[in-house]
Amino acid sequence: FDLDGVNNTSGEESTCYEYDYVDPEGRTGIDNQLARIWTDLEPLVGEASEALVQGAINQGDFLMLVELEGLDDFQNDDNVTLHLFRGRQRPMLSSENLIIPDQTFYVDEDFSKSVVKNLKLVDGTIEAGPIDFQVPIDILEASFVMNVKDGKIRFDIDENGDFHGFLGGFINHGDVLDELIATDAVEEAMLVAPFFERNADRNRVNGKCTEFSVAFGFEGTTSYVVRFGKND
Repeated sequence: FDLDGVNNTSGEESTCYEYDYVDPEGRTGIDNQLARIWTDLEPLVGEASEALVQGAINQGDFLMLVELEGLDDFQNDDNVTLHLFRGRQRPMLSSENLIIPDQTFYVDEDFSKSVVKNLKLVDGTIEAGPIDFQVPIDILEASFVMNVKDGKIRFDIDENGDFHGFLGGFINHGDVLDELIATDAVEEAMLVAPFFERNADRNRVNGKCTEFSVAFGFEGTTSYVVRFGKND
């Protein structure tokens, strides 16, 4: 995503980095420093990190729900409201360890929610932002929430309601690394810290950029959601 509204090709200080990317569809100004450093990080943490994320999803610890309020058609609709929040409930899985469609989940009131109104669904594609969201991290002794801000979400929906897309935004890499350094993974955290520090691309403070752009691909399926008030 172009998260900051700047197509940086000459090292403007507003983005902290010398250039942005172009995505496969030709969109310019793409901010995704995680993609830049992943070639170096993947041999160190790639398989382990993907397994941890998938494990958290399958156990219900990282269950993101996307709701389109007012949706009349899966392909084209000129006025929908997007809700992004975290669900509670351990999902049932298929033999391929994927979430089975049409289960019921509860809204986790302890996590932040995002709402974007007046969106258009065009040819099965919708994009929304800015949104803030939280990613629960549970690695070794580390258990904390990673806050992602000023983000965007874009996904394609098929005729059955299944969908796939991308979710991205900015994290404060110092906060995340401090949490990891306080665990048994201190050596690994110190090893990857310079990659994030040297490639941060927003919010310059005292000469150092403190925020780092990330993006994640995802797939989803249909479900039902139940809301309870905090006093219910």
